[in-house]
Amino acid sequence: MVRPMLGTDPMAGLPGRHTFSTFVPMREFNSVDIAPFSANIRNRIARGALMTRSGPSARIFSCSPSAGLLGLGLFLSACGGGGTAPPLQQGPDAVLNGSTLAAAASHWVSTQCNVQVELTSDFGFWSVVTNSAGTTTSGSETWAAVPDSNSLTAGPGFGGETGAFWVSGLGNITGSTSSQTFTATVTVETGSTHQNLGSCTFALTQHTLE
Repeated sequence: MVRPMLGTDPMAGLPGRHTFSTFVPMREFNSVDIAPFSANIRNRIARGALMTRSGPSARIFSCSPSAGLLGLGLFLSACGGGGTAPPLQQGPDAVLNGSTLAAAASHWVSTQCNVQVELTSDFGFWSVVTNSAGTTTSGSETWAAVPDSNSLTAGPGFGGETGAFWVSGLGNITGSTSSQTFTATVTVETGSTHQNLGSCTFALTQHTLE
């Protein structure tokens, strides 16, 4: 067939037609042309990009699965999804040493306050207190969380032993096992006497107190 030249429109002037300033030549597709054309489109989609033409310009539309996954990842990141929750940084549950006193593999030491403690998820508690005379008392107790305060109380203590000290409370626990340190206000008892040791810093030490 005779192909029109650029800049001319063979249909110009006919009713219902518009004259184009630039005419892009095209050729007719017969039945032989359709098969490779369809295959070409399928290949482009498989490669993740489909080109559509409008006049002499072209636009690329990405169909890549990776682009969709990237968008989903960004959405989840923006909404706080797709990740793990950060570890606790306050309260008794943040500084646990294991499931039971027998299974614990670590404990906490405050050289500043001469106190050592170990606490487990089954509410087991072990304390070691060295008094100003150099006497050390060690024994097991149980702990209970104080609601809405990041604190715990421990007991029943060793009230039947003369001169014995034990930890009866940890207040405002701040830190975590994962960070290997925490601070807390420590209360010790001897008999019926309470003594506040103030804010003590504890460091995680491997091996159990029991």
